[in-house]
Amino acid sequence: DFTKPRDAIAWWMARMLRTASPLRERVVLFWHGLLTSGLSKVGPERAALMVAQNAFFRANALGPYDVLLKGIVRDPAMMLWLDIHTSKKGSPNENYARELMELFTLGPGNYTEQDIRESARAHTGYSLRPRRGYFFDPAQHDGGSKTFLGQTGNFDADGIVDIVLAQDAAPAFFAERVFEEFAYRRPEPSVIEPIARVARESGFEMRAVLRAVLTSEAFYAPEAYRAIVRSPVEFVIGSLRLAGLTIDGRVLVAACRSMGQTLFDPPNVAGWPGGRTWLGTSTWFARVNAAGALMNGFGAGRERFAGAPTETFVDPSARTSDEAVDAAALTLVDGVLDEASRATLRAFLDEGGPFASLGESARQERLRGLVTLLLASPGYQLA
Repeated sequence: DFTKPRDAIAWWMARMLRTASPLRERVVLFWHGLLTSGLSKVGPERAALMVAQNAFFRANALGPYDVLLKGIVRDPAMMLWLDIHTSKKGSPNENYARELMELFTLGPGNYTEQDIRESARAHTGYSLRPRRGYFFDPAQHDGGSKTFLGQTGNFDADGIVDIVLAQDAAPAFFAERVFEEFAYRRPEPSVIEPIARVARESGFEMRAVLRAVLTSEAFYAPEAYRAIVRSPVEFVIGSLRLAGLTIDGRVLVAACRSMGQTLFDPPNVAGWPGGRTWLGTSTWFARVNAAGALMNGFGAGRERFAGAPTETFVDPSARTSDEAVDAAALTLVDGVLDEASRATLRAFLDEGGPFASLGESARQERLRGLVTLLLASPGYQLA
């Protein structure tokens, strides 16, 4: 029921969980964090608009950026989020015009306040009808001459996008945003330069830019290893996909909310800040609790989830505590554990007697605890 925010969010999370194209779905999440809109202003009763925007992102996820930008200005959720529909001839609203350059394409310092005003004039007349969505009202469009980023003409919203993406700052801005999303933050200009060149030469095609990021030497450099804190959605969906499980998406909405992320409802126009902000005191414990619930189960009656099978994470042939720790660590943290952590996990498995001598029931209980500890470990929070 897309009139209910929880159902709309659950629909997307279920799609992430079941998709055969996880990279495309991950790119959709990137667009949602960059070309941000949210229910806090769009209105919870209009959750269907966020679903429609989500479908637009998916259809164009790996295509040219100008298609996304020219479409998003006509997207009802974005129009409500940044007040595009209120912009009239003689009284232009500057919200979208500002964010188009500051957050979407150029970054601060690459435009003037006058450029914002002239761009806002170009975005007049883009209106909404109740239940019918976007329409262009020529009577409310400022058709006069405008001077924007050094060019003069009778520009509309599409013309503004063409001029913005022709700026020298645009390819580097776009390349850096994609690189930071998938590799690490604050890369050197020398890392961004070849990716920005691909952005320019490909016409800002996301497929080409993403390929340039994922095949760059920097993506495989030590700086990129475990450089990104997994968002709550990545933590939850990644863990479930790793376990090969599908769970009612409505359960996942509450789990992610407790960790600090509600899809379709980012905190502001800049999206989620990410990084270490994901690991606050309460949100960290929510991750630990989620790890425990995944392995130990939750709910009751028909809705009872018994927990993930341990053999998903630990080779059943592992008999000793050393073998079990090595197997689980290889699955969950690339086998990268310092010796102190390994010793702690071995001691946990051998507490009260050697792990190898335990009966099957006790063995499974210890293995569920081992996997829970690794899911809650610092290494597993990083990508």
